[in-house]
Amino acid sequence: MCKTNGLFEREKMNNIPKIAIIEDDKELAKAISINLQAQGYKTLIANSFQEGLKIFKENNIGVVIIDIELPDGNGVDLAYYIKLNYPDTCIIVITGLILTLKQTQQLLEIGIKKLLIKPYDTLTFLEVIKTSFQEYMARQTKRQIKLQLQKSRIEHRKLQEQIKYNAYHDSLTELYNRTYFEEELRRINTKRNYPISIISIDVNHLKIINDTWGHPAGDKILRYFGKSMRNCVRQDDVVARIGGDEFSILLKQTDRSRAEEIIKKLNRKCKSYSLEVKKININYAIGSITITEFKKEDLNRYISKADEEMYKDKMDKEGTAQKEFINSLIEVMKQKDMGTQIHHNRLIKLGAKFAKRLHLSLQEIRDLHYTIKFHDIGKIGIPDRILHKKEPLTEKEWKKLKTHPILGYNILKGVRQFSHIADYILRHHERWDGTGYPDGLRGQNIPLLSRITAILDSYDTMIHKRPYNGNPKTKEQAIEELEREKGKQFDPELVDIFLQVLREKSRFEKNKN
Repeated sequence: MCKTNGLFEREKMNNIPKIAIIEDDKELAKAISINLQAQGYKTLIANSFQEGLKIFKENNIGVVIIDIELPDGNGVDLAYYIKLNYPDTCIIVITGLILTLKQTQQLLEIGIKKLLIKPYDTLTFLEVIKTSFQEYMARQTKRQIKLQLQKSRIEHRKLQEQIKYNAYHDSLTELYNRTYFEEELRRINTKRNYPISIISIDVNHLKIINDTWGHPAGDKILRYFGKSMRNCVRQDDVVARIGGDEFSILLKQTDRSRAEEIIKKLNRKCKSYSLEVKKININYAIGSITITEFKKEDLNRYISKADEEMYKDKMDKEGTAQKEFINSLIEVMKQKDMGTQIHHNRLIKLGAKFAKRLHLSLQEIRDLHYTIKFHDIGKIGIPDRILHKKEPLTEKEWKKLKTHPILGYNILKGVRQFSHIADYILRHHERWDGTGYPDGLRGQNIPLLSRITAILDSYDTMIHKRPYNGNPKTKEQAIEELEREKGKQFDPELVDIFLQVLREKSRFEKNKN
C-alpha cells in the first residue's frame, strides 16, 4: 500500500511544472536553484547538454535556463531542440560572453527573446522567471482549452453520427429500419436503377420461441436472419427490418431471375438454426415482386404487393411449416430426455384402449392422441439440471417445473393445427379437488381430455423409472395409489373405468402367455 502511494506521489511530482537549470558551472547552478526554491519553485539541475536532454524527457519543464557554453554542446542548439519539441516551455538564455552575430540571429530565428548577461541583477532575474512561468501556464491553459474544444467537436461529431445511425438502423440486427427503407425506395426510383426487385420475409413461430426460451433466444434468431440476409446480397443492396419479425430486401438493377437466385441462397442458409444445442427448424414466408419499367409513381405500394406474395407463401406452407416446427421441438425434447418419447409412446397405446372404453368420438380420440403426444412439450423450456435432478427439487425448482403446462399451452396456441388442444395441455396437472396447477380448477371444470391424460401420465410415471422417480412402484401399488387418489387428484369415475382397462389388459396378457 505504502509502495503504491509512493509511486503515485512521485508520478504526481513529475507532472508539476519545474524550472530546469542547464549550466556547466555547478556552483552557479546550485546558487540559482536555491534562490528559485526560496521563491517556491521546483527546480532541476543539469550540467551538460546530454543531462539537459534527459531532464526534458523525464519531467514536465515549464521554464528552462540555458547557458550558451556547455561542455558537450551548444546551448543555442539545445534551445532550438527544446523549442521544436516542447513549444510551451519558456526559454531563458544566460551567458557571460558577448554573443556573436550568428548566435544572436539563431536565437531570434527560434523566437528566443529572453537573454540575461552575467552578472545579472537578482530582482530582474526573478521578474523574468515570474513572467516566463506565467507565460508557460497561460500557454498550457490555452492548449488545454484547445484540446477540450477539439475533443468536444469530435464527441459532438460522433454523437451526430450515432444519432444519424440510430435514425436509420434497427438496434437489434443493425440492419436498416423501415424509415431508411422507404426513403431509399424513393431515392432509387430512377431509370438507371431498373429493374427493381423487392423481397418480403416474415419469420414464423417467433412468439413461441420467445415464450419458450425467452426473448434473448428470439433476438438471437433475428440477428442470425439479419446476418444471413446481408450475406446473400450485394454490398449496396438494402436489407431492412421492417417490423418485429418482418424483413424486406431492396434490390436495384435486379431482374426476377436474379431475385429468385437470392431467395434460393437464403433458403439454403436459413434452413435451420441451432439455438444453443437445440437445432430448431425456423420457418419463414417469402414473397417478392420485380418492377421492370421506370415508374414515376410512389414505389411504396409495391411493398404491399410483395407482402401479398409473402402471405400467400405463408398460407401455402402453413401446415407443413408448423408440422416441421413442432417435430423439431419434439426432437429437442428427445435430446433433453430420451425417456420422454418412450413414455409418450406407452401413454398413446394405453390411451387408445382407454378412449375406446370411454366411447370417445373420432375427433376426441384424435385430440387425445395429440394431447398425450404434446402434454410435456412445455418441458422444452425447463433447464436440464431440473429435469434430470436425482435429488428432491427445491421449492424454487418445483415452481419452475410447474410452468411447463403454461409453456406447452403457449407453444400449441401459436400453431393453428393444434391450437384447439392447447387448453388440454394447460390443464393436465389440475386436480379433481382443486389443489392442482396452474389455475386450481376443480371437478368437471377441468377438460375431459386433461383429466384422462392426468390419470394415464400418473400411472405410467409410477410404474416406470423416471428422473424424479428413482423407485418405481409395482402395478398393484400404482393401482392402490389411483384408488387412494380418487376424488382427490383424479376424477373418480374415470379412475374406475381406467382400472377396468388395466384389468382387461392384464387378463389379455395372461391369456397370451
